[in-house]
Amino acid sequence: MTIPSIRGGALFGSRALDSLTLVDANGEETGTATLEEMHLPPGRRHRAFSVYLFDPAGRLFVHQRFHGKALWGTYWTNSCCSHPYHGEAVGAAAKRRVGQELGVADPDLTELFGYEYRAEFEDIGVEHEYVHVFVGTVNPALIAVAPEEVEEFRWLEPAEVDALIASDEDTTPWFEIAWPKVRDRND
Repeated sequence: MTIPSIRGGALFGSRALDSLTLVDANGEETGTATLEEMHLPPGRRHRAFSVYLFDPAGRLFVHQRFHGKALWGTYWTNSCCSHPYHGEAVGAAAKRRVGQELGVADPDLTELFGYEYRAEFEDIGVEHEYVHVFVGTVNPALIAVAPEEVEEFRWLEPAEVDALIASDEDTTPWFEIAWPKVRDRND
Protein backbone atom coordinates (compact mmCIF):
# COMPACT_ATOMS: atom_id res chain seq x y z
CA MET A 1 0.00 0.00 0.00
CA THR A 2 1.31 3.45 -0.87
CA ILE A 3 0.85 6.00 1.87
CA PRO A 4 0.25 9.53 0.56
CA SER A 5 2.72 12.20 1.59
CA ILE A 6 1.62 14.47 4.40
CA ARG A 7 3.83 17.28 3.03
CA GLY A 8 2.28 19.91 0.80
CA GLY A 9 -1.18 19.49 2.31
CA ALA A 10 -1.90 16.23 0.51
CA LEU A 11 -3.65 14.79 3.55
CA PHE A 12 -4.99 17.93 5.19
CA GLY A 13 -6.20 19.68 2.04
CA SER A 14 -7.38 23.26 2.47
CA ARG A 15 -6.84 23.16 6.25
CA ALA A 16 -3.11 22.24 5.99
CA LEU A 17 -1.96 25.82 6.49
CA ASP A 18 -4.38 26.76 9.29
CA SER A 19 -2.42 28.50 12.07
CA LEU A 20 -2.82 26.64 15.36
CA THR A 21 -1.37 27.03 18.85
CA LEU A 22 1.62 25.15 20.23
CA VAL A 23 1.41 24.53 23.99
CA ASP A 24 3.46 23.18 26.87
CA ALA A 25 2.48 20.23 29.09
CA ASN A 26 0.15 22.52 31.08
CA GLY A 27 -1.67 23.79 28.00
CA GLU A 28 0.07 27.20 28.05
CA GLU A 29 0.82 28.78 24.67
CA THR A 30 4.39 28.52 23.40
CA GLY A 31 4.01 29.51 19.74
CA THR A 32 2.22 28.70 16.51
CA ALA A 33 2.52 26.22 13.66
CA THR A 34 0.34 25.02 10.82
CA LEU A 35 -2.00 22.05 11.12
CA GLU A 36 0.31 20.11 8.83
CA GLU A 37 3.49 21.00 10.77
CA MET A 38 1.91 19.89 14.04
CA HIS A 39 1.04 16.46 12.69
CA LEU A 40 4.28 15.62 10.88
CA PRO A 41 6.33 13.02 12.77
CA PRO A 42 7.47 13.32 15.52
CA GLY A 43 4.49 15.61 16.22
CA ARG A 44 4.36 18.93 18.04
CA ARG A 45 2.23 19.47 21.14
CA HIS A 46 -0.74 21.66 20.27
CA ARG A 47 -4.10 22.77 21.64
CA ALA A 48 -7.15 20.69 20.77
CA PHE A 49 -10.63 19.99 22.07
CA SER A 50 -13.04 17.07 22.27
CA VAL A 51 -16.78 17.44 22.68
CA TYR A 52 -19.08 14.78 24.16
CA LEU A 53 -22.75 15.43 23.35
CA PHE A 54 -25.45 13.55 25.22
CA ASP A 55 -29.16 13.44 24.51
CA PRO A 56 -31.61 14.15 27.37
CA ALA A 57 -31.79 10.38 28.08
CA GLY A 58 -28.01 10.24 28.69
CA ARG A 59 -26.98 8.56 25.43
CA LEU A 60 -23.71 9.73 23.83
CA PHE A 61 -23.47 10.74 20.17
CA VAL A 62 -20.52 8.83 18.69
CA HIS A 63 -19.45 8.78 15.08
CA GLN A 64 -17.21 7.02 12.64
CA ARG A 65 -14.77 9.52 11.19
CA PHE A 66 -15.01 10.15 7.44
CA HIS A 67 -12.88 7.67 5.51
CA GLY A 68 -10.93 10.49 3.85
CA LYS A 69 -9.63 11.91 7.14
CA ALA A 70 -5.82 12.17 7.23
CA LEU A 71 -5.51 10.47 10.61
CA TRP A 72 -7.79 7.80 12.10
CA GLY A 73 -10.25 7.78 9.17
CA THR A 74 -13.16 5.31 9.75
CA TYR A 75 -12.34 5.03 13.47
CA TRP A 76 -15.17 5.52 15.97
CA THR A 77 -14.84 8.53 18.22
CA ASN A 78 -16.60 11.04 20.45
CA SER A 79 -19.10 13.59 19.16
CA CYS A 80 -16.71 16.22 17.79
CA CYS A 81 -13.01 17.04 18.02
CA SER A 82 -10.71 19.56 16.39
CA HIS A 83 -8.34 22.46 17.06
CA PRO A 84 -8.98 26.14 17.76
CA TYR A 85 -7.36 28.56 15.35
CA HIS A 86 -4.51 30.54 16.86
CA GLY A 87 -6.08 33.33 18.95
CA GLU A 88 -9.52 31.69 19.04
CA ALA A 89 -10.96 30.84 22.45
CA VAL A 90 -11.20 27.08 22.94
CA GLY A 91 -14.88 27.16 23.95
CA ALA A 92 -15.77 29.27 20.91
CA ALA A 93 -13.86 26.87 18.66
CA ALA A 94 -15.68 23.88 20.14
CA LYS A 95 -19.05 25.53 19.46
CA ARG A 96 -17.95 26.50 15.93
CA ARG A 97 -16.93 22.95 15.05
CA VAL A 98 -20.07 21.38 16.54
CA GLY A 99 -22.02 23.70 14.25
CA GLN A 100 -19.88 22.85 11.20
CA GLU A 101 -19.71 19.10 11.75
CA LEU A 102 -23.04 18.33 13.40
CA GLY A 103 -25.30 21.25 12.46
CA VAL A 104 -26.00 22.29 16.06
CA ALA A 105 -25.85 26.08 16.32
CA ASP A 106 -24.48 27.54 19.57
CA PRO A 107 -24.58 24.39 21.76
CA ASP A 108 -24.41 24.82 25.53
CA LEU A 109 -21.03 23.29 26.44
CA THR A 110 -19.21 22.93 29.75
CA GLU A 111 -15.47 22.34 29.97
CA LEU A 112 -14.69 19.38 32.24
CA PHE A 113 -10.93 18.88 32.22
CA GLY A 114 -7.79 18.92 30.12
CA TYR A 115 -5.13 16.29 29.47
CA GLU A 116 -2.14 15.59 27.26
CA TYR A 117 -1.57 12.57 25.04
CA ARG A 118 0.57 11.50 22.11
CA ALA A 119 -0.36 8.86 19.53
CA GLU A 120 1.13 7.84 16.20
CA PHE A 121 -1.06 6.84 13.28
CA GLU A 122 0.79 4.22 11.25
CA ASP A 123 3.75 6.07 9.70
CA ILE A 124 1.54 8.87 8.38
CA GLY A 125 1.27 11.34 11.23
CA VAL A 126 1.15 12.07 14.94
CA GLU A 127 -1.29 13.61 17.38
CA HIS A 128 0.46 15.26 20.31
CA GLU A 129 -2.24 17.30 21.96
CA TYR A 130 -3.29 19.09 25.07
CA VAL A 131 -7.04 18.41 24.88
CA HIS A 132 -9.79 20.50 26.47
CA VAL A 133 -12.80 18.23 27.07
CA PHE A 134 -16.33 19.64 26.82
CA VAL A 135 -19.74 18.08 27.47
CA GLY A 136 -23.21 19.19 26.52
CA THR A 137 -26.77 18.02 26.03
CA VAL A 138 -28.50 18.23 22.67
CA ASN A 139 -31.81 17.21 21.15
CA PRO A 140 -31.03 14.41 18.64
CA ALA A 141 -33.46 16.01 16.15
CA LEU A 142 -31.04 18.96 15.82
CA ILE A 143 -28.16 16.82 14.53
CA ALA A 144 -27.41 17.28 10.82
CA VAL A 145 -24.03 15.69 10.15
CA ALA A 146 -21.59 17.02 7.54
CA PRO A 147 -20.87 14.06 5.23
CA GLU A 148 -17.23 15.14 4.78
CA GLU A 149 -16.74 14.71 8.55
CA VAL A 150 -18.99 11.82 9.59
CA GLU A 151 -19.17 8.42 7.92
CA GLU A 152 -21.80 6.95 10.27
CA PHE A 153 -23.15 7.73 13.75
CA ARG A 154 -24.88 6.14 16.72
CA TRP A 155 -26.47 7.22 20.00
CA LEU A 156 -25.16 4.89 22.72
CA GLU A 157 -25.86 4.29 26.39
CA PRO A 158 -22.70 4.60 28.54
CA ALA A 159 -22.42 0.80 28.85
CA GLU A 160 -22.66 0.54 25.05
CA VAL A 161 -19.83 3.07 24.70
CA ASP A 162 -17.74 0.95 27.07
CA ALA A 163 -18.52 -2.10 24.92
CA LEU A 164 -17.63 -0.24 21.70
CA ILE A 165 -14.24 0.76 23.09
CA ALA A 166 -13.60 -2.79 24.34
CA SER A 167 -14.69 -4.34 21.02
CA ASP A 168 -12.71 -5.15 17.89
CA GLU A 169 -13.99 -1.98 16.22
CA ASP A 170 -11.37 0.73 15.76
CA THR A 171 -11.71 3.66 18.17
CA THR A 172 -9.55 6.77 18.41
CA PRO A 173 -6.93 7.00 21.15
CA TRP A 174 -8.27 10.30 22.54
CA PHE A 175 -11.74 8.78 22.87
CA GLU A 176 -10.37 5.74 24.71
CA ILE A 177 -8.36 7.95 27.10
CA ALA A 178 -11.02 10.53 28.00
CA TRP A 179 -14.23 8.47 27.95
CA PRO A 180 -13.88 6.89 31.43
CA LYS A 181 -13.53 10.31 33.06
CA VAL A 182 -16.37 11.79 30.97
CA ARG A 183 -18.58 8.79 31.78
CA ASP A 184 -17.97 9.20 35.49
CA ARG A 185 -18.31 13.01 35.48
CA ASN A 186 -21.38 12.94 37.73
CA ASP A 187 -20.13 10.33 40.20
